[in-house]
Amino acid sequence: MIRNRFKNNVMNTKTYPGADINSDHNPVMIKLNIKLKKIDQPTRKEPHIDISALKQSEIQQKYCVEVKNKYECLMTECLEQYRRENPEEKVANKWDCLKQSIQTANKNLPVKESMKNQMWMTDEILEKMAERKKAKNTPKYTILDNEIRNMCRTTKVNWLETKCKEIEDMAEKHRTRDMHREIRQMTSKKNTVKSGGCIKNNNNQLLFDKTEILTRWTEYVTALFDDQRSSKHSIKCNDSPRILKSEVVRAIETMKRGKAAGLDNITVEMLTSLEDFGISTITDLCNDIYNTGYIPRDLKTSVFIPLPKKPKAQECTDYRTISLMSHITKILLKIIHERIKNKIDIEVGEEGFRKNRGTREAILCIRLLADKYIEVQKSIYLCFIDYSKAFDRVQHEKLIICLQ
Repeated sequence: MIRNRFKNNVMNTKTYPGADINSDHNPVMIKLNIKLKKIDQPTRKEPHIDISALKQSEIQQKYCVEVKNKYECLMTECLEQYRRENPEEKVANKWDCLKQSIQTANKNLPVKESMKNQMWMTDEILEKMAERKKAKNTPKYTILDNEIRNMCRTTKVNWLETKCKEIEDMAEKHRTRDMHREIRQMTSKKNTVKSGGCIKNNNNQLLFDKTEILTRWTEYVTALFDDQRSSKHSIKCNDSPRILKSEVVRAIETMKRGKAAGLDNITVEMLTSLEDFGISTITDLCNDIYNTGYIPRDLKTSVFIPLPKKPKAQECTDYRTISLMSHITKILLKIIHERIKNKIDIEVGEEGFRKNRGTREAILCIRLLADKYIEVQKSIYLCFIDYSKAFDRVQHEKLIICLQ
């Protein structure tokens, strides 16, 4: 009576054998859920590249040679164009050659294997299961079934004990990232806050259409980062020293591993595996950008990912916007930041975002002051100021004036 597709909409069924309906059949009453389940179209996901494979010397050397050869071929094709193009187009072409060569080499990297539901399963147990299947409807089937159950129970307990010891060892060595990854794999659960997928607009109306939701997010992000600065701000400055290879190496070494890539899908692990060729190419590219002031579109485009702060978030303010930018851009920003750090004067009371200092020291000072005031029985007054979206609403126009 009901198709398999709509079986989950059947709430209850009941037969009435004693009904007087002048028929040999018994009437059946069924309670259906009127709102039928929507069948989601399967989305094809691209396979994730196993970046950890670049730690193997053989794969890393092959990857480096492949990127280098592809880059040299593309640069040779663009060599004739360089003589007729302006400096901005030269920078764009040089970046396109590097990006295309890395993305082409990424296709030959190993792909992450999908995680098994039962990671403790062994080949010996699978062989026993195949033998049990052949012995179906025979006395041997029950014996094999009991053996398989005991083997599964013992193997799973041993696997869990081994994994727990590994997690404890990671915790002692402060390898928190690896520790949480192993815990997620063991539990097969993600401790993430889920949202309903719908967003309210300025009129407090819920939006369900994907296009309308994207338009609302565009309005919100535009208003959030709008500081009414001029489109072009020219600064007169003297010739600055060229960016050195040592600065690029230092910037790459200080970058954290395992971070998500930007629009170009190029990570710092890929750049590190290119060795001297990568350092030289990135140094030349950063110098061209630094001297011309032109940044290619991919390097100045960020991908915003909204993460809900609480369950069933419906307001844009209930989300935390994470910005993913190109790792090449991060390298250039780190170099500029290191150069500015040696010139700018920082207040003594500044505790945040400073090396070897943090807000913990400031909290400790407040605690010590409070203890002293309590000892002498005097009142102490604290004023807490919280800026809403402080880093998102930085006045860049005033910041540039201060840097001048």
